[in-house]
Amino acid sequence: MSNEELLKTRIKVLADWPGVAGIVIPNTIVNVDDEFTEDMFWIGGEPFLIDKIRDYPYLFKELEWWENREINELPDYVKYQNQIYKVKDKFNASVRCEKHPYDNKGLDADWGSCLPATEKDYLSNLAQLGCLP
Repeated sequence: MSNEELLKTRIKVLADWPGVAGIVIPNTIVNVDDEFTEDMFWIGGEPFLIDKIRDYPYLFKELEWWENREINELPDYVKYQNQIYKVKDKFNASVRCEKHPYDNKGLDADWGSCLPATEKDYLSNLAQLGCLP
């Protein structure tokens, strides 16, 4: 899964919208559709502004990029405090990374403190730090 896909806004529907029961099933995840702007999604054929979900925390939850993902959807590289790490182990809420060639330190962190990265980002980071052979 690409970084763009991982960072795309997703909404978890917690309960039916009053008056449109059954159109959106609770506990489903709604991806913000490319066809529309990033600040809206659709319920019952009507646009609904994402900013408005904050007014209805009992109906909607804007998911963090890593929440409600299968382990195999999570990235193989992560960015943590301006350093890119290669992932060693993936868990539902946390990640364990290999030792970084720059400082020979590994990383154990929760997904929420990281951002997804790519192998290209990792190699670029190593080159920038002078760690490539």
